[in-house]
Amino acid sequence: MVGLLWKQGMDSFINEKEHQLLLDAIREHAIFMMDTEGNINSWNEGARRLKGFEEEEVMGRHFRMLFRPEDLADGRPEREIRKALETGKYEEEWWRLRKDGSRFWAHVILHPIFDDHGTHIGFAKITSDISRYKQTNELNRFLMNEVTGFAIFLLDPNGKIAQWSKAAESIMGFTEAEALGRSLSLLYVPREDNALETDVLRHLEQASSGRYEEESWKVRKDGSQFWANYIITPLHNGDGDGYVVMIQDLTERRAYEQEQKTSRLLAASNKQLERFAFVASHDLKEPVRKISVFCHMLRAETPQQEALINKILAGCKRTVALLENILELSQVKEELPSEKKDLDRILDEVLNFFAESIQEKKVHIQRTPLPPAPVIAAQFEQLLINLLGNALKFARTDGVTPTITMSGTIVAKEGLGPGLRNAIVHRDQYLQLQVCDNGIGFGQEQSQNIFELFIRLHGSEAYEGNGIGLSICKRIAENHGGHIDAFAEAGRGACFVVTLPYSSGTEK
Repeated sequence: MVGLLWKQGMDSFINEKEHQLLLDAIREHAIFMMDTEGNINSWNEGARRLKGFEEEEVMGRHFRMLFRPEDLADGRPEREIRKALETGKYEEEWWRLRKDGSRFWAHVILHPIFDDHGTHIGFAKITSDISRYKQTNELNRFLMNEVTGFAIFLLDPNGKIAQWSKAAESIMGFTEAEALGRSLSLLYVPREDNALETDVLRHLEQASSGRYEEESWKVRKDGSQFWANYIITPLHNGDGDGYVVMIQDLTERRAYEQEQKTSRLLAASNKQLERFAFVASHDLKEPVRKISVFCHMLRAETPQQEALINKILAGCKRTVALLENILELSQVKEELPSEKKDLDRILDEVLNFFAESIQEKKVHIQRTPLPPAPVIAAQFEQLLINLLGNALKFARTDGVTPTITMSGTIVAKEGLGPGLRNAIVHRDQYLQLQVCDNGIGFGQEQSQNIFELFIRLHGSEAYEGNGIGLSICKRIAENHGGHIDAFAEAGRGACFVVTLPYSSGTEK
């Protein structure tokens, strides 16, 4: 427009005074005249405001004074003049210099001026500061092409996709060619009432008031859905209104928050269960003990009465054992600190605890030295008691010598299977403790069930127990950041493998 006004002014032969008044009225653009050599001979108010030079500071001086030193060295002023004469107009966007030495990004037009006879009499130059426009363009380019994790794209006023970023293609799956011109409803989860366009119009209407934001499910090209933070803001860019849309995939964050919420609820529930187990185990033991005491005071007059009394006493014994195991389970806590302990010494104490049973069943014990390791001593001792007690309980009685083997080895993380590595705290090394026997065993299909609370593979008439011992082992292993596995074959024995973090390493 400025160039047109200038041309109209020249073509209409406005007198010099009127011409200068017109140029001074244009304050947003630097407009000045030069002679054929490039020396400045007019300077408008816009030039003073933009460049910082007063009129008397520039008149008669070559317009090279307005260029950066590196542009002067490159011959840019002379190149502008040459190209303007060759093509009738020179236009570019480039850096220009102010009086104070600061630079700005400029849009420059250089017109050669000719008189009525076609003689070249000078140049007219128009310079505009478009730094903010360049910054905006650079920001838009960065947001559209460099920012990852956010699908950023533009809509036209009708809600059709007008620009599509690389991140949008990565997150949503649609290429630019597939997305351009499509409705925003392309990304909405399909509904039975087919009211997606109504939803889009409602969202755009709300965004027109300033901003629309929600968290909801969105759909990718492949039909998969993800939980998204979804923002629409109006766009005012001088080229007609539209909208900026930003979508962030929050699926993992939502899952994490839900997991944390579940964990908090579970922790609170566990606290209540622990308090209940503690109170119940103490309060219920007392009446059971009284029943046992009174039964011992009874005198059986017949064999049938004696059998009934013995059944009551056996039931009392099982009930007390169950209550004590429940109490033990409730007392297995994660908060206790682990310390490096001599595991062989702990194993010695456990074997001494079972010495009578080992001797009675003529069990052959095989063991290899266990390395010192960071453990919660009381819990590790309970782990060994439960595993060894289990092996003794289910020892074979068919004439073959019962054998229990206990060993511990240090293995590198590479030596673990991928499933196990993902199930435990990550370390460079692990302690693998094995307690194996040649007892009655069980089917391998039961190897996961046996760690569940109150699960028994054999009736209480044949083997004592209440289905809590291995649940305690599982909790102890998990408290140490580890895992317990069972491998067995019916009639041929079982092997329990406990994997615990050993070296400090780096937690992941």
